[in-house]
Amino acid sequence: MNGKPDDRLSNQPLPGSSKEEPEVYAVKREASGWRLSRRDLMTAAAAAGAAAGARAQAQTTCGGTLAHTTAVRSLLFSPDGLTLVSGSDTSSTDTNLKCWKLPEGAHYKTVKRYQSVLAMAFGPDGKTLATGSGYSGLDLWSFPDITSLKSLYNTTNAVAISRDGRLVASGGDSGITLYSVPDGKSINSFYSSRTGAVYSMAMTPDGEILVSGAKDGTIKIWALPDDALTATLTDHTGQVNALAISADGRFLFSGSADKSVKIWSLPDGRILKTVTGHTDSVAALAVTPDGRWLVSGGADKTIKIWSLPDGALAQTMTAADKVNALAITPDGKTLASGVGNGSVQLWSLPDGQARMCLLDLSAVPNTLTGAQYATGSVTYTLPCGSPIPAGAVCTCNCVPGTGCSCVAVCSCVSYSGGGGGGGICTCIPVTYWYPN
Repeated sequence: MNGKPDDRLSNQPLPGSSKEEPEVYAVKREASGWRLSRRDLMTAAAAAGAAAGARAQAQTTCGGTLAHTTAVRSLLFSPDGLTLVSGSDTSSTDTNLKCWKLPEGAHYKTVKRYQSVLAMAFGPDGKTLATGSGYSGLDLWSFPDITSLKSLYNTTNAVAISRDGRLVASGGDSGITLYSVPDGKSINSFYSSRTGAVYSMAMTPDGEILVSGAKDGTIKIWALPDDALTATLTDHTGQVNALAISADGRFLFSGSADKSVKIWSLPDGRILKTVTGHTDSVAALAVTPDGRWLVSGGADKTIKIWSLPDGALAQTMTAADKVNALAITPDGKTLASGVGNGSVQLWSLPDGQARMCLLDLSAVPNTLTGAQYATGSVTYTLPCGSPIPAGAVCTCNCVPGTGCSCVAVCSCVSYSGGGGGGGICTCIPVTYWYPN
């Protein structure tokens, strides 16, 4: 093979792969003596959530495939859907604002923060990113270079940016403050006596309504830009951790420590439905742009997909840890989840199929005493229709047969010629890590 190590298909399926055909196999490099550890094999197993066809969903989690060394607190897709930004708790070993290229899920940039990145919002043109870092305040960044524009030292647990990109709202222990973008000039403040400590916010697409969720369980609806309080909603009995607004601005969704998700009409704040199913605090919400699906994540380590407007449960997925953050791509086809163990996972919508786990090699602990990690090329052989493992750049070949087209998912066509059976995709990552 032109002097390269011989790739031979092992005769053992990956841990976690289905016992039914087609199975997912690991390819090991015989000549080098390198062998993928069980943890690394799980990367492929977690990424290959389900084979093509009408198979039952594989309940896979990222396990030790980590994007951060600490809990992921916030996620956000860029307006063009080509970048995912993730924020985590602060750590001496983690640069806790990271950028990932899509669809391949490659980690390409890190920015060190000194407090947890609790919330994020993009300006409509994708050129301005706002991040909230608790007591470290509000930061405005240019994007995609992530260059600091302004740092504002006002406790920030939640952020929202207006549709015209000229106004950013910061919510924290002292209430809500409005700033102009990009100069960060303070425009107005809604004091804590009127709001309570704010832990979640959302703004309607037209920028005329701001909604805040508070520690005391109340939700307040504000008319902008004059900050007039138009409604106070008191149906939740626990802290309001998450808020989302439909793309048409007609519906508000709230998730609370009381384990419930509520659906409201806007702008009047009339309660329409209470959705139950989580067994612990609801920490994150996201709604698809077409308004057909609502996704919730909670401390019970589950992600739930609800159909709208009826609020019927459509899917439940299991996460590796408490779910702290959710985000949906602008096309509504991909969900990102961030959890307490530092993993970030991508799922397809609305079926909830696991697609890939994002991997920052520096976040993966070396659990083998004295072992070092080295980069190299490793080949995965996956069933047709399988998601590509994180970090892989695939040139897919159907064996037997041809017609494989690889973008974000191996999409080998079925083969009905000699030998029968479906095609097999061979994916070769540019680099991967494994113990030597």
